[in-house]
Amino acid sequence: MLLFRESYRREGVYQGVVNSIEEWSQITDCDYETPQLRQVRNAKDGRNVEVYVPLLPARAKDKNGYIEEFEEAGFDVEKFVEMDASKSIAYSASIYIRKTN
Repeated sequence: MLLFRESYRREGVYQGVVNSIEEWSQITDCDYETPQLRQVRNAKDGRNVEVYVPLLPARAKDKNGYIEEFEEAGFDVEKFVEMDASKSIAYSASIYIRKTN
């Protein structure tokens, strides 16, 4: 199975327990409620359209964090590839996993 462009960081990930979105907002010092102006591409004609969308929370892991999580769930991580930055996500990895017997 391929998990494409998973949120990933080489360092500085938060390892602790998070009990609520409010707590995560305090940890990350990010506003997940106020819509921000962004550009999206219209699927019908390909033009960019301005929309207001709030920041979506994402909890990145480091390589060891992903490997540990998948192994605990019964998967082998066969390949871990750091992806180049893109407009949609600055830091990501593609992870190839296989269910163990």
